[in-house]
Amino acid sequence: SLRGCTAPLAHALDAALVVPEYRRPPEHSIHAAIEDGFAAYGHLLREYPEAEIILGGESAGGSLAAAMLVALRGSPLPMPAGAFLMSPWTDISGEGPEAGLAHTRPMKDTRDYLPLDLIAFIAQHARGDLPPCEVPASPVYVEGSLAELPPIFVLYGLDEVLCGQIEHFIEVWSAKGANIQHLGVRGGIHAPVLFSFCHAPSRDSLPVLARFFGAPAPRTLGCTPCAEVGEGEEKGLVANAV
Repeated sequence: SLRGCTAPLAHALDAALVVPEYRRPPEHSIHAAIEDGFAAYGHLLREYPEAEIILGGESAGGSLAAAMLVALRGSPLPMPAGAFLMSPWTDISGEGPEAGLAHTRPMKDTRDYLPLDLIAFIAQHARGDLPPCEVPASPVYVEGSLAELPPIFVLYGLDEVLCGQIEHFIEVWSAKGANIQHLGVRGGIHAPVLFSFCHAPSRDSLPVLARFFGAPAPRTLGCTPCAEVGEGEEKGLVANAV
């Protein structure tokens, strides 16, 4: 179940979340997953024309959301109001045991729960025959300006295996004009919102996320709203606007 992520996010943003079923690798290509994402997005635009829609995803889903943003540059559909990428896995290039681990800094004593061999296995099977160093397989390699994209919030754990890759993605996309604010959770691991029920710094990221998207800070999940990002740093958060 995705409720460990979706429930805290829905509460933090005071919003309804739509979690569509979509075709996934390896049975289907990444292109099929993006097509289904566009079908869901188009449905929401038609049914709720006045809604402010935030496009989001976690891990490989964060990469799909990033790839959708890239595709929207040349689409007749409007951009969403914003985007939320949690621990986005945006580079599945590489071969053998290094697949999917570009720009990472794997440590033997990492607290993350993602096995390196599983990351490599999934990366190679997910991309299939797609070029591994191109969009949509790996959105970090996007070409052209990203200045027209909506504001993007990237949340990740500073102790997760993909930390270095995520920070590289932020740097690359920001250099191409993307408006990104990113927040690294000290002691946080992959998809830190999953652990907001038991890890205080992960929990304290939710009010920061809410402020970014203009939502009221959550009131009943044990979160301590942070008046400023700097105050959040004392609680184990590292936030930067790029």
